[in-house]
Amino acid sequence: MNKFVRISKLMKRLSGILWARLRCLLHYLLSSFMSVLVRVNPFWIELGYSISLSLLGFLALKASEPRIVSSPVIPKDIDLFFTSTSVATVSGLSTIEMEFFSNSQLVFLTILMFVGGEAFTSMLGLGLVLMRAKIQHTRTADNPQKTDSDDHDIQLAVVAVHQPGDQESKKEDADAEDDLRLRCVKILGYLVLGYVVVIVLCI
Repeated sequence: MNKFVRISKLMKRLSGILWARLRCLLHYLLSSFMSVLVRVNPFWIELGYSISLSLLGFLALKASEPRIVSSPVIPKDIDLFFTSTSVATVSGLSTIEMEFFSNSQLVFLTILMFVGGEAFTSMLGLGLVLMRAKIQHTRTADNPQKTDSDDHDIQLAVVAVHQPGDQESKKEDADAEDDLRLRCVKILGYLVLGYVVVIVLCI
């Protein structure tokens, strides 16, 4: 009995240690991913998102059973990939008849059409803009002496005489502008989210 209690305590301790290590690893991976996501050009993010959706849709269509199993015409992989890309980009093109797809495949196509639509991608884009603005605001607050010219190799010297209160007023104006930008992005995000919920999901 004592041996069983000792083993259970040991397993509980090991599971706690593993869970703590796993949480640290997930936090590190998430923070690294977010930092890379913030620094990458939005064009590459949009391109990677579209390619990932197309590949996931192709794999889902490939793994699902078609409705007409005994059909003499079996769609090729390029046809499935073209259909997935067309649905993910909401272009409406297809080389396969819709009667060929099973119910599960139609569900996958509907999900692809939703997450690849303009409303959903706009909401994701606004979320990315908001995240970048928050990170930039945090960096500015942590290091107020750093300016935009610190990130470039070429710096221009400014020959000007500033009054003592000029920098403080400029800093207050910049903070007010950043706060206004954050509020505007939040309002736009809520509007797009409301549109997605009411128009796309409910209708």
